[in-house]
Amino acid sequence: MTKLAPYLTLSGALPFVACAACLVIGVTNVPLFGNVQTLLASYAIVILSFMSGVHWGQHLHIDATAGQRLALMSNVITLSGWFAYLLAPFGVTVITCAIGFILLLMIDIRLRTSGHLTASYLGLRVIVTGIVVLSLAVAVIWA
Repeated sequence: MTKLAPYLTLSGALPFVACAACLVIGVTNVPLFGNVQTLLASYAIVILSFMSGVHWGQHLHIDATAGQRLALMSNVITLSGWFAYLLAPFGVTVITCAIGFILLLMIDIRLRTSGHLTASYLGLRVIVTGIVVLSLAVAVIWA
């Protein structure tokens, strides 16, 4: 893992924390950015899609059967979040994204046990996924 990767990964969790904090203190709109719920849900979809894309890219370097399952799961997770964003209320969207982040972490755990990820990357993913899922849970409770 490059020296920059942990900082970028951790900083990617900051919008989740900031949006959840805004909802806790009663801030529902942020000047120039708009509705906090929309900000959080759209950011969650972007990051869910990004993380799924990382998995999709990894499928190219894994044996055929496992690689195909990985590619399929990455697409299912992304599309589930997107459809929730388009069709469901905020709470359902955020819960769907939280489940997606947990599933992506579970996939990373399997990739680590099969030797495709480093222990340091997985450790970072556990921490960041915890921060993200906790922030999404707080947002659902306080929304």
